[in-house]
Amino acid sequence: MPAEQTEITCLASLEEALDELRLAFDGEAMWWRGHADAANWVLRSLVFRKGRNGQPYNEVALINNFQIRAYGRLGHRLKPCSDLEWLFLAQHYGLPTRLLDWTESPLVA
Repeated sequence: MPAEQTEITCLASLEEALDELRLAFDGEAMWWRGHADAANWVLRSLVFRKGRNGQPYNEVALINNFQIRAYGRLGHRLKPCSDLEWLFLAQHYGLPTRLLDWTESPLVA
């Protein structure tokens, strides 16, 4: 195994690897994606992949449909004011969007 790779076998080895990374990144925040084979995985958001029916998603139709259905269900919550806020809300509820999921927790990833 190359020197820059460490096999994580338990939480203790994960913590050791994270300590090394914190030093390498000078304490900067690290962001993680949850992929088993991240080196060979293409970073492509869900809306740019094929849907369950094998066809590409129609992003505009998805968001428009989501907005129509979600607007009346927001209740007392603030309504999204921008396209980006609508994308965040849609992503939160599992709609295929152009956003990628990232986390600061390697355990979540």
